Amino acid sequence: METVILIPAYKPDMALIHLVEQLKNVGGLNILVVDDGSGSEFAPVFAKLSGMAAFTGYEINRGKGHALKHGFASVKEFFPDAKYIVTADADGQHKLEDILAVREHLIKGERFVIGARRFTGKVPFRSKFGNSITQFVFRYLAKTKVSDTQTGLRGFSAELIDELLSIPGERYEYETYMLLHFSEIGQHIAECPIATVYENNNECSHFHPLRDSIKIYRAIFSFSKPAKFVISSFFAFLIDFFLLFGLWKVAGINQYVSIGIAWFVSSLVNFLVNRYLVFKAKNPIVPAFIEYYLLALVVMLLKSYGLFVLLTKFTPIPDSLCKIISEISFFVLNYIAQKKLIFRKKGVNRP
Repeated sequence: METVILIPAYKPDMALIHLVEQLKNVGGLNILVVDDGSGSEFAPVFAKLSGMAAFTGYEINRGKGHALKHGFASVKEFFPDAKYIVTADADGQHKLEDILAVREHLIKGERFVIGARRFTGKVPFRSKFGNSITQFVFRYLAKTKVSDTQTGLRGFSAELIDELLSIPGERYEYETYMLLHFSEIGQHIAECPIATVYENNNECSHFHPLRDSIKIYRAIFSFSKPAKFVISSFFAFLIDFFLLFGLWKVAGINQYVSIGIAWFVSSLVNFLVNRYLVFKAKNPIVPAFIEYYLLALVVMLLKSYGLFVLLTKFTPIPDSLCKIISEISFFVLNYIAQKKLIFRKKGVNRP
């Protein structure tokens, strides 16, 4: 039996038993259920799995991501010869034929498959709206088109287990980190259309709309270079802003000298953050440092000694607002130049 059906379960009902019975009737499948700390009151439900599925778990609820990783590690232990793993939810949302369809994609050679829901019929508004927003943000920031970012029906080659265990996330955000990780390393993400099923208007879902949504969007932003560049640039801007006005307005140092000192300090911080955290560049640091400061010098002359000084000298706009306007004006140009020219990946030629 080459395929393991991995089912993480938290406070399950009879839908779990029904799913396992269906899978057992198919034959040729190993079934592994993970109890994500459901508590003693749900022991009778899990007891019904005896003879139908392998079982593992722990006492305290840790979240779906932790349950999945615990399951992946258990696959290595219980089923060392497994070639394919298909994860399915315990609440009855995934039909037997869809689970088997995902398995077929793996057998045909795919290494990572998601069961993409079609969101037709009676779909709870919060589920349809939430997935649409997440899909849009994911596509825009992660630069990857995935039609269903929150599906729990997924298939993997067993060769990916160690990589799956290395991906961060303990709760629902783990599935988002998974997509981001494989997207970033260039792993093809195949899609298998599946039915959209919501039992009792999805009332049995353990998804916490606010807490889990925050974690999911934090995951997306943490993998997005544009988003990280915005944060890095804003941090450098704060250093530049307060140091400039502290030297110029408070200490009484010449405006042009203050601009130069504030620029040098903030640009050095920006260089280090962008190289190691934003673009994670592998090209040699010395050429990158020289190229960065050549670019920074040009931008600084145009932005700070050019536009900023012109605005403060010849417009009635407050000095602080002039600084903000000049910074925003050169933001996009600065991002493109740093990404394409300075912090390019090793071995990638300039366009």
